[in-house]
Amino acid sequence: MKRFMIGQFDKFDDNKQARDFRDYFWGIEVNQMESLHELERLKENINKRNLKIGIHFPILKNQWRVRDLKKKA
Repeated sequence: MKRFMIGQFDKFDDNKQARDFRDYFWGIEVNQMESLHELERLKENINKRNLKIGIHFPILKNQWRVRDLKKKA
């Protein structure tokens, strides 16, 4: 079974979608989007095409001061 996802990072890129997306792809993986506006564009595309979404934390850029736990020396 082919269940590939295309990644979208920073901004929703219509050109990347048109160039790289294949009919057998399962959905879109998203992380570090620039703004809520970009997430809205992504949501519209996902709904229109009946796709699934995968989230690679963090979903929005510059929201988390500490993303990973720090090791003590």
